[in-house]
Amino acid sequence: MRNISRLHSILFAIIAPVWIVLLFTMTRFGVDFEPLYFAGQRVLAGLSPYGADTTNALAAQWPAPFATAGVAYPLQIILLVAPLTWLPRILAVSLWVSIGMLAAFRSVRLASSWQQLVLLPLLFLPLHRSVALGQATLVWFGLAVTMLLAIKSPKPWLVGLTCALLVLKPQNGLLFAMAGLVWSFRHDRRAIWWFVGCSGVLGTVSLLVQPDWPFAWLRQMQIYSEIVRPPTLLPAGLLLVLACWRLPWWARVAAAQVVLFPLSDVYSTVPLLLCWVAIGGPAALFGASITWLWAAPGFPNNMDTVWGLIMCPLLFCAIWRAWVAPRLAHMRMEATSATPKSS
Repeated sequence: MRNISRLHSILFAIIAPVWIVLLFTMTRFGVDFEPLYFAGQRVLAGLSPYGADTTNALAAQWPAPFATAGVAYPLQIILLVAPLTWLPRILAVSLWVSIGMLAAFRSVRLASSWQQLVLLPLLFLPLHRSVALGQATLVWFGLAVTMLLAIKSPKPWLVGLTCALLVLKPQNGLLFAMAGLVWSFRHDRRAIWWFVGCSGVLGTVSLLVQPDWPFAWLRQMQIYSEIVRPPTLLPAGLLLVLACWRLPWWARVAAAQVVLFPLSDVYSTVPLLLCWVAIGGPAALFGASITWLWAAPGFPNNMDTVWGLIMCPLLFCAIWRAWVAPRLAHMRMEATSATPKSS
């Protein structure tokens, strides 16, 4: 065991610097943080983050494929990010990414033998891509991990707080929030009061800042949905949810969170890291590392690659870990107990 830990430490010392170098060799590190940074500046200036004028101004300075879709975040999220706009952009995005990354890396603490999985986050390409782009998906995955660890502690106030934030981005946090509220109802209802209180404060402040923002946001969402039409993993993706059914409950929730909502990019599969944590062992390390083939020249950025490099390896390993391996272990145990003992 000591030799394994030493090997993991050596590999971490080699892989981590390469991981970081790859981040900062990108032409525009944290490019997807731009809409939030821009919207935060607008709100602090007393302007609306929605509407045609805002969208045109954003598209003029943000060379992204869907810039003309505008800002799709609700005002509560923009208000939470707005203080970061007091910092220069590079410092703001670095702090934003660091918060999400540190929380996401703590996901391995959900496993009993977490020391054997310290390399796992580095080996899962969707996590690296979400960090490189400065994606809000990374931060919301970090919130989900924080909620799960707060349940494990338990810390009901933190469960309620994280649930209130998770519901603000349903495609990345709704099912995690629902799971947290179910736990709260069954085990510690103080978390529900924290959820209600935090949600009430965020909603009230947002209405005080811009009373008509819900209507403007809904109009923006309509435009966004017409321009951005992300693909979905349904119905075949439900096989992954079934394969994870005998894994810890948080792995099932993670699989469902990814499968039931459309995918914006490979970073949308970041919650599947929890499934690899639940599988554990060398299978998790090897299976997660397959995703890095995506970075090889020639691999297209499409759903075939998502299935080939992310979904199928996870599906096969989940079936083996949750269904086949326990059955084989049971058969071996029965065979051993049936063997006559020599006198």
